[in-house]
Amino acid sequence: MIVAHEMRAPVTAIQGILRTVLDGYLGELPPKQRELLGRAEVRTHSFLALINDLLDLGAGEIEEAGGELLTMTSIGEALRKVIGLSEVTSREKNISVELELPETSLVIREVEGDMEKLFTNLIGNAIKYTLPGGKVWVRIEIEDKSVKIVLSDTGIGISSDDLPHVFEEFYRAKNAKSLVIDGTGLGLTIVKQIVDRYNGRIYVDSKTNEGTTVTIILPKDKVKIR
Repeated sequence: MIVAHEMRAPVTAIQGILRTVLDGYLGELPPKQRELLGRAEVRTHSFLALINDLLDLGAGEIEEAGGELLTMTSIGEALRKVIGLSEVTSREKNISVELELPETSLVIREVEGDMEKLFTNLIGNAIKYTLPGGKVWVRIEIEDKSVKIVLSDTGIGISSDDLPHVFEEFYRAKNAKSLVIDGTGLGLTIVKQIVDRYNGRIYVDSKTNEGTTVTIILPKDKVKIR
């Protein structure tokens, strides 16, 4: 945690400097220099993503052990925020993201930022591993003793060999590596950690080239219906 935290500031600074040069604020670059600096910026972005995932993972372990100040958060608002932040990426890939919420508002008493982290990882993965022109949709259902959150996509899917390992730290499915070179393999680990914190359950159903569905079940005693 300490090492990851200390790395974030200098890596962010390096990324900012590279972005400034690539955006032409210091003059035009010869093609070869632009190519090499562009590759360095991509690698820096990946490194920063790894640092942030490690901090999220470590923070979750600390919160479970010691407890944190809790805050009331609207699940629907957290979802809308994450979808809004993902809009640029989804639009670039021509991926439609649909959201279906119940008429009543659902509020959870959370460690601040948990729902946003959860949905950022799930929706980010869905968009990342769905080919251009595909679809991602999220729906929330209120059941007798629980609240069910379902996220589905028309992406590349996960093979039956990889499926049992998706919650393991740093694990990436073979087809995910071939489609997107960079990735930390910590996204679903963080999601599982958050779901466990609220005594929830999570299931992943998927078939190669047919898409993936992630289902989260949260007990009603953790969610207030307004």
